[in-house]
Amino acid sequence: MTLFNKNGKMYKELNLKDQINVLEEDKLIELLASNPMLLKRPILTNFKDKVLVGFKEKEYLSL
Repeated sequence: MTLFNKNGKMYKELNLKDQINVLEEDKLIELLASNPMLLKRPILTNFKDKVLVGFKEKEYLSL
């Protein structure tokens, strides 16, 4: 799931690397909702059809 900050302290503390591919989607959503530090940031949208997650300067400039 691309919304997880895989470099973050919380991600590593919860040992999600080994669990991320086996947890059900609703459990992953629950983890993100209850632990905002797990979210990869920033999240940018053009309010039409595109959402960018994480800092990608070239893609940001194109929006």
